[in-house]
Amino acid sequence: MLWVDITDRDAGLEQLGIGPQKALTELHLTTADGQVLSELDAYIVLMARAPWLKPLARLLRWPEIRPLLSC
Repeated sequence: MLWVDITDRDAGLEQLGIGPQKALTELHLTTADGQVLSELDAYIVLMARAPWLKPLARLLRWPEIRPLLSC
């Protein structure tokens, strides 16, 4: 996992389809295959990598749960 400081990276963010305001207010990550995920999808990927949060990541993937979190 690599943390990237978004300071002065507007052009690179725009290439990924991430506007400056969204970059400041939402979590984004790029997967190994180049897919850009944001918000809940990004958090689920990160939680799945932490052994103690993996069960929560599985729960958040359930189609019945996701709509409750998008309010």
